[in-house]
Amino acid sequence: MYAALVVGYLLLNMGSTYVTMVLAAVRASSVLHERLLARIVRLPMSFFDTTPLGRIVNRFSGDMHITDEMTPWNFITFFLCGVAVFGTVIVIATTTPIFLAIVPFLVIAYIAIQTYYLHTSRMLKVCLANDRLSCIHAISPLMTLGI
Repeated sequence: MYAALVVGYLLLNMGSTYVTMVLAAVRASSVLHERLLARIVRLPMSFFDTTPLGRIVNRFSGDMHITDEMTPWNFITFFLCGVAVFGTVIVIATTTPIFLAIVPFLVIAYIAIQTYYLHTSRMLKVCLANDRLSCIHAISPLMTLGI
């Protein structure tokens, strides 16, 4: 029985890795690039006059990096963690059925903690971006002098 679970887990792992890395990641990357390029091409010329080319290229490369590198691994982690949690709940529920009475409260607590974390994480990213921007503005005169 245990060997069948391990083989099943390995097959799910290989299948999810193939689907996310080969099929979904390539499709998501090409769709994102096409949409970004279509939107950029339709922008008015005043946008290109006021926005530095480096900022546009950095935005393209940053979005493509996240889509190509981060999203597939995040999906794999989410999928495998979900399978592990579901399997753990099944095992605990078969041995201790009263545990199922606690599961809804655990789900509610998890959602509340996740919501708080996401809000805090977004605020922290904004603060870090503002700090980076102020640091860049502070050292930009030195960079023009060649120091």
